[in-house]
Amino acid sequence: MELSVLIGLVVLLALGVPQIEITERVNIFALPYLNENLYLMMAMSGVFGALRVDGAH
Repeated sequence: MELSVLIGLVVLLALGVPQIEITERVNIFALPYLNENLYLMMAMSGVFGALRVDGAH
């Protein structure tokens, strides 16, 4: 599931969608810091997902 977020991040970056465009329309997290760094959180989620997949083997 976390790896799908990483795929979404790649698509958003490829399309050139600015992060501010997403965070202006939707309040995703309760903490403003997480909203301001949404793309970083998505990348970290991908790393976490890759570690989970690797740990399952």
